[in-house]
Amino acid sequence: MAAAGVAKSGLFEVLAREQWCRVLATLEEEVLTISLEDSLDSNGVTNGGQDASRHDSLRRSEYISVQDPIPDAIANQKRIVKVVKQEVGGLGISIKGGKENKMPIIISKIFKGLAADQTESLYVGDAILAVNGEDLRDATHDEAVRALKKAGKEVVLEVKYLREVTPYFRRSTIIGEVGWENTSPYVIKEPGANPRATRNNWTEMKTIPLKLSYVTTNLTMPDPEHRTIELHSPDGRSSCILRCKDNQSAIEWCTAIQANVSLLNCNAISEANTLLRTLPGELEIHHMGWLSEQVRNLMSF
Repeated sequence: MAAAGVAKSGLFEVLAREQWCRVLATLEEEVLTISLEDSLDSNGVTNGGQDASRHDSLRRSEYISVQDPIPDAIANQKRIVKVVKQEVGGLGISIKGGKENKMPIIISKIFKGLAADQTESLYVGDAILAVNGEDLRDATHDEAVRALKKAGKEVVLEVKYLREVTPYFRRSTIIGEVGWENTSPYVIKEPGANPRATRNNWTEMKTIPLKLSYVTTNLTMPDPEHRTIELHSPDGRSSCILRCKDNQSAIEWCTAIQANVSLLNCNAISEANTLLRTLPGELEIHHMGWLSEQVRNLMSF
């Protein structure tokens, strides 16, 4: 009988663009899922205090997630905005909501410099009521995505700004900044949703697969208190850095995560050997893992 992985959950801080944000982490046999703590308010970025300029950098670096205050004349007023799609980047927006979420179709991100941003007439928090005359007020998320993709080069949007929904996007932006998935400047479903979770894509989550991941401490950033855990993807392109409340918690969590990774690596070895048996020869993998070396006094020429 195969051994079961470790399951546990707890509060951490996650590093997103050099700022720490409090999250809830849930460890399962194959994945580590992080989500914003429910009690976190809309300005829940911590860095030893609220630094407005750094907070602004966090939420504006790649896309416009929460912009300057919207004029009262625009709020709750229907508007018609014409957008000309670009060859690369399409409309340059992401959307959330839909009938299945009991929400309107909402613009959740506007990517800087792309078509929607260039109109200077669309806002994060705009509800898309219609696309080229096609009513989306009762559309599902997938139906809205299809309507936007098939709309052609010139897209006429009927929109209405909903001021009350923008705090949700400030919260979701933080999770979106965590590694493992790259944002795309196309109309897409929001990244980071756990497909096995019952929570819908309105709630931001980030699921980190553990299979063949590299788990370590004190590698890419100084950690004099020894309370951070680093997870790196097998291809080395993505990483997630978590900070525990103290060193003992970091040891316990690092051990638990590593135990699950080790079990998954055993499964990977078994899968690889099954494939190798179909090849000529007697090839077999006995161990699979990561090897690291700390280089000291490295000189460059």
